[in-house]
Amino acid sequence: MTTTKTNPHLEPYANVLKGWQAAWGKPINARDAEAVHNIGNRPGKQALYLIMGMRPEGVNVEKQYRPAGALFDPLHPKCGTANNNANALVAAGHITIKRVNGVHTIALTAKGKAVAEGRAKMTPKGDYSGGKAKVEPAKPAPKAAKPKPGVAAKLKGMLKGKPVDAPKPVEPVTEAPRTVLTGDGEATQVNAA
Repeated sequence: MTTTKTNPHLEPYANVLKGWQAAWGKPINARDAEAVHNIGNRPGKQALYLIMGMRPEGVNVEKQYRPAGALFDPLHPKCGTANNNANALVAAGHITIKRVNGVHTIALTAKGKAVAEGRAKMTPKGDYSGGKAKVEPAKPAPKAAKPKPGVAAKLKGMLKGKPVDAPKPVEPVTEAPRTVLTGDGEATQVNAA
C-alpha cells in the first residue's frame, strides 16, 4: 500500500500551508521547521514566527506573520508579536534577529546549529517520500507480574484451611498524665494511672 506522508515538522502547519498567500512570500520549508523545533520549540504560533523569519526575505509581523498565525489556530486567531520565545532564544545564544523597517530576519547561531544538529541525530528519520515503508513485526508484550495476594486471596485461603498470618495486636493509645484546672479553681490530674 502506498501512502503519501508529509514531513512531521510541517504537519502542524498544514492549515497555514493550505491557505498560504502570495503576498506572504515563499512558503515555509521543512528544513527551517526542523531546525526551529530542534532548538527547543514545540509547534505553534511562536515557532511559526521563527520559521517564517528564517526565510531569506524574513517576516513582516503585521503583514505576514499575524495573518498566517490566524490560520494556524482558527479558534484563537489573534497573534501577538511572538517575542517571548524569540527573545529567550536570543538570550540563550541560539538565534540572532535583525529587525529593520518591520521585517525580522532570523538566523541560527553556531550554538543554535550545534543544538539543532545534536537533537536531529537523536530523533529517528522517517521516509516522507510516500514509498512503501518497511514494517517490522510486533514484539509480544511482556507478561505481567503475578499480583501479590490481597485481602480477598487471604480470605479464600482461610476458607480452604490454609494458615494465614495473624494480625498484629493494636497497642492502646495512652496519654501522659497532665494537670487541669477545674471550674472550682482546683488542680486535678487527668489520665493518671
